[in-house]
Amino acid sequence: MRRLSLSRRSIGSRAASGSAWKCLVVLIACFAMFYALPATAAAMVSNLGESQDKFYEVDILNVETQGFRTDGGTYLLDSVTIDVFEVLNPSGNFTLRIFNDNGGEPGIMVPNGLLAGPGNPSPGLNTYTATGDIPLAPNTTYFVVAQVSSGPGYYNLWFTRSKSETGAWSILDYAVWSDNGGLNWEADIETIMRISVSASPVEIPTLGQWGLILLSLLMAGSACWHIRRKRKIDH
Repeated sequence: MRRLSLSRRSIGSRAASGSAWKCLVVLIACFAMFYALPATAAAMVSNLGESQDKFYEVDILNVETQGFRTDGGTYLLDSVTIDVFEVLNPSGNFTLRIFNDNGGEPGIMVPNGLLAGPGNPSPGLNTYTATGDIPLAPNTTYFVVAQVSSGPGYYNLWFTRSKSETGAWSILDYAVWSDNGGLNWEADIETIMRISVSASPVEIPTLGQWGLILLSLLMAGSACWHIRRKRKIDH
């Protein structure tokens, strides 16, 4: 009798375990139905199709920046592409960073704002990628900041006189530069840096989507209750 009791208890335990796994599967399936896959990054603004009119130097003291402005959505920055004209001294550590806006000029670097890319870029297009989340707020200005952080590196970047661009965002119609490492800034209203900025939209569920998610959870809970109730009746 004791062995039989243990056997029944063991069977009941296995049944409860199987019931729990079925509930978990139902819950996962319901979440999967409404889980938003990460959106694909796309070029949100670019003027790389415009003319190459002038070049300016970037080294440890000479800093070149270009502002861009987002639209009404919320995004995560993916990458920034710049156009290098020539490398005069490759012995520096070239960096590309994202700064916030301080009255029309670069403020401070945003969290995770140092982009990953070549420390010694080659002539032509060079892309620098975010290594962590860089949220970009709606209708907000940010700056792409090019500078050599250390060493005697010397690079010339392409600028354009064209004010045209493609994409949902906009590029400010002036560049901002510094000749003292960013202590003071000056505006250049004649040319703007040739850049392309890519980002992914952040999907925020609408009220209707939240309602569907809540309904799916209620359905999952009901299904789990039914499974467990059926197990109790059967055993």
